[in-house]
Amino acid sequence: MKKICFVLLTTILCASLCACAADTRDSDKTIKIAVAGDPESFPVGYEDGIRRAQDDLNEKYAQSGYKVECEFYVDDGSYETGVAVADSLAADKNITAVIGSSDMEINKTAAHVYDEAGKPFIVPFFLYDSVYEENDYGTIFSMCASARIIGEKLCNATKNTNAKHWAVCAASDEFSTAEMNGFIRYASKAGIQIMDCVNADALENSFDEIYSRWETLGVDGAALFPGDADGFNMLKKLKKSNPNLVCGGDTAFDDSETLENDSELMGMMNGFIMIDAFAYDVVSEDGDNLDKFVEDYSKETGKSFDTWFLQGYNAVGMIAESAVSANTTDSAAIAKTLHNDGYNGLCQEFEFDEDGIQIMKKFQYGVYDKNGTVADIR
Repeated sequence: MKKICFVLLTTILCASLCACAADTRDSDKTIKIAVAGDPESFPVGYEDGIRRAQDDLNEKYAQSGYKVECEFYVDDGSYETGVAVADSLAADKNITAVIGSSDMEINKTAAHVYDEAGKPFIVPFFLYDSVYEENDYGTIFSMCASARIIGEKLCNATKNTNAKHWAVCAASDEFSTAEMNGFIRYASKAGIQIMDCVNADALENSFDEIYSRWETLGVDGAALFPGDADGFNMLKKLKKSNPNLVCGGDTAFDDSETLENDSELMGMMNGFIMIDAFAYDVVSEDGDNLDKFVEDYSKETGKSFDTWFLQGYNAVGMIAESAVSANTTDSAAIAKTLHNDGYNGLCQEFEFDEDGIQIMKKFQYGVYDKNGTVADIR
């Protein structure tokens, strides 16, 4: 009899302890977000956007009990360090979701690690197309267009130029190759002809020979996807050979610091078409006015505004707002909510397909003027 009572008492005690543990988890409304990457190489405004979102959301939900905490985990741009960080964060039960770094090699492995752990992995930078095309990940979300779409977007933009005979130069990495393929496959729709395709290293090492071929072929436009190669050096050589050559490329050319320190290069950027990594609205459907936000932001901080602020701000926002919307801090539930509902953020709207690819509703690009600034957003 004593033995039976002891067993019953133990069972009741264990059940009580489990219930208390469950209550503790349910009552903990802390949304802990890990931000991976190297702050030393963050785009201008990106980190500021993350910190601003944390403050704004904590103020917004102060009465609800929800609290947003963002913590930075430095990977130093090292694959080994980045994967070690991913393994650690995936195993950490306190981490609600992770914001990915700009390193596509790290993110390729990290995507698998976080999906296995069921954690939302939000990537504000580019991902290899193969990450979402070759897997059935349910927790990976890309905030940028795919490489193929980037190529298509640039090709679509050529319709607004007089150039009809194009050469394509791309690095040999996976992302640049996918951009090139997107450009080539869209050519017939854009009404242009692809006259030549060359590797970035080949153009660098055999420039005179290749450019001579382009002259013979009548090339009047060049699409540049340099990857980690020196795209500005390619552009300089091309423009010195033919100042009228129409050129375009991806965000490898989005480097205001380099342009500001090179007046010659700045002039050569005149007419350059640059495809944006992501899309945003000056005035959103909810009435958010980016121009007004920028004005207030500059007055408040004394800093110039960069649209990368939006990527950082909305990466935090989509995690936290999805959590509050679903009234949970459960990682899997947050991912499901984001898939089902998307996210309407600050001057950006996100809708994802079943693989986590952002559904791009518009094509957006900028055209540089003679001062080396993007003067025209289309």
